[in-house]
Amino acid sequence: MKIKNKNIKKIFFKILNKFWQNLFLILIALLLLDAIIGAFYFFHYSSKVEKEESGFYLPLDVNRNLIDNLLADYQKRQILFEDAKEKTYPDLFQKIEFGEIIEKSE
Repeated sequence: MKIKNKNIKKIFFKILNKFWQNLFLILIALLLLDAIIGAFYFFHYSSKVEKEESGFYLPLDVNRNLIDNLLADYQKRQILFEDAKEKTYPDLFQKIEFGEIIEKSE
């Protein structure tokens, strides 16, 4: 039995034509399938996490010395920052005359 190429091409183009005609429905079906699979994984893993969270946790040890050192360092930096606000700095982009430079250096 011999298969003709013309028949295969006709069948292939008919299938391709049907696919393009129903492309919107195919995309909607694939989106729905994706949403179902995603919901399954979401609920599966969320229930797994809820089971693991039901365990108890030990309280954390607080290193009071470390916190005090960090607080003191923060306060020192805050004082330096506030002091920098009070200083006045010269304007670097202002035009300076040669005579002003001599007066300031004396």
